[in-house]
Amino acid sequence: MRKGVLPMARWLNLTNDVFLRREALEDAPCGVLAWNREQQVVYVNRTLARLAGRDATSLFHLSLAQLREELGMPEYDPSPALGGSVSPPKSLLLRCRDGSAVPAECTTHPIRSLSGETIGAVSFLQDLRDRLLGQQLRSVLDSVPEGIMVVTGQRHVVTMANAAAAQLLGLSAPQLVDRPLAELLPGDPPSDETQVALLTTPQGGRLRVSLTPLDPAAGTGGLSIVLLQDMQAAESGDPVMVLARQTIHEIRNPLTVIYGFLSILARQTTAPQDVARLQLILVELERVNVLLQDFLDLAPLVPSQVPPCAPHPVVEEVLALYRPAAAEQGVALTNALSPDSPAVRLDPRHLKQLLHNLVRNALEAMDGSGTICVRAAAEDSGSFLRVLVEDTGPGIAPEDLDRIFQPFFTTKNHGSGLGLPLCRQMLEQYGGALQVTSAPGIGTCFRLDLPLHPGEPADQQGHG
Repeated sequence: MRKGVLPMARWLNLTNDVFLRREALEDAPCGVLAWNREQQVVYVNRTLARLAGRDATSLFHLSLAQLREELGMPEYDPSPALGGSVSPPKSLLLRCRDGSAVPAECTTHPIRSLSGETIGAVSFLQDLRDRLLGQQLRSVLDSVPEGIMVVTGQRHVVTMANAAAAQLLGLSAPQLVDRPLAELLPGDPPSDETQVALLTTPQGGRLRVSLTPLDPAAGTGGLSIVLLQDMQAAESGDPVMVLARQTIHEIRNPLTVIYGFLSILARQTTAPQDVARLQLILVELERVNVLLQDFLDLAPLVPSQVPPCAPHPVVEEVLALYRPAAAEQGVALTNALSPDSPAVRLDPRHLKQLLHNLVRNALEAMDGSGTICVRAAAEDSGSFLRVLVEDTGPGIAPEDLDRIFQPFFTTKNHGSGLGLPLCRQMLEQYGGALQVTSAPGIGTCFRLDLPLHPGEPADQQGHG
């Protein structure tokens, strides 16, 4: 019998040591690691061994220092639990034998004898890849302009909906969840047999709705993806651009299904090498999706009737999305625009898109702590609201400054090089302008001249 296992069994009030080791803990959904008072490893379950890509016996009797070195976890410390305290959850990276890293959340508890004496400690390491992948998938889906819902069961009950789906159906995303498709879509929504339908919303909009099973072999009732496309927007504008848009939509629809199916596979796969390959495929699919979206955005559809838009809440909404990542990076995001700023003549979705591009670019360019500030500046003509997006990043090299608005020019390792051309062209279609100044080592400032809305109050709800 391994040293330290029997006291753990007694502590858990289990008398069958074999059951404890081989049935209850060996294939538990999280990794289990036990220590004795001398800070030596006395137990490793199969789940943790699989996560680390190692044989469990190779970790037995390692000291704390040796285990930290072996698994690349210098911040891991069971000492508080060995002193009798429960360690709060802590995020760390567990290094696999192949060099890859698995994000994990670790909680450590003391092991006590029946008399209450602390005789060891046990750590539970939860694989965070599912959670992080889910967050990544949510972020990607919310960036897609088409409505996307995941449905399940014979009644096609919604389990997930992105922001665009909520906007097209006039509800919030949480309001869509747990409701059957027939309740949300008027008329005759698509089914497993009839997978495409053209519907009219209660607001008078026209939607093209398609339903695609994620696993056709599972038959009816399995997971499916529902795509919602605004036909009024898709059918307006230049006929050539309408055809280009429809073609790109038809390319992106199967890409969305492929991305969703591979995400499920990645969550179900345990082999580190396979997970790494699937993650690479997902990253490349996302890159293709971004490229296609940028092509769509290069010719944005400017509506003929543009309601007044309050810029301050739009800025705040965009900055709120980036604040968690910025805080980890040590970057402060500031909305210095007045809540009383005048209304502008710009579709709130397009203003949001402009700010997303500029704030994301600034954050990615920052190589350390600093600030990104959005503020107003004086404008002489009285026809525009001048908004500055300033950062204290490394700045743009003089030889690159004249090229950043050229399509496909980029200094980043990723991206299509279409973001800034999109921003400038979109704003120019509204009659506005986008300029940039930069000083290497000091920072960069993008100047947006947003056309003022003629004599109407800002629609405070127009930023949703």
